Amino acid sequence: MTVEEMQKEIQIMQDQQKELVFDEFTNDTAWELGCLLVKRAKEQELPVSLSITANKQRRFYYAFKGSAPTNDHFIARKENTVYECFKSSYEMTLTAELDTEHDFMDFWGLDKMQFVMAGGSFPITVKNVGVIGTVTCSGLAQEDDHAFIVSVLREFLEK
Repeated sequence: MTVEEMQKEIQIMQDQQKELVFDEFTNDTAWELGCLLVKRAKEQELPVSLSITANKQRRFYYAFKGSAPTNDHFIARKENTVYECFKSSYEMTLTAELDTEHDFMDFWGLDKMQFVMAGGSFPITVKNVGVIGTVTCSGLAQEDDHAFIVSVLREFLEK
């Protein structure tokens, strides 16, 4: 991906984060969103693990056949990245790739066992509150993890 393409993708992700905002987010919301994620992943036969958190507490989790414990580790590290930066983990990954002067993790003092530069975790933003949680997919290429989450969030919020 060229620098211009990465910058364009980052802008798209920033627009997505402004667009995909909840009026409120409850445990019932997490359950309903999680069930839709599972339904869409089943339809596409995706070998993924899915997670939803709010205030760093797991509210929903599902692992499909073909996923592995490694996906759980990636989920936790992707979620930590979102909680640290309040942006999608994919946006942060591309931002880090664009910064050729610094190692992002070292520059910000982030432990590589706790954080990861990999797409697939998207912030849950509540109107007039801000980022309160994460929706995460692990098991596909990072851009596909991200795209899957965004497509389901868009569908869910359009209801």
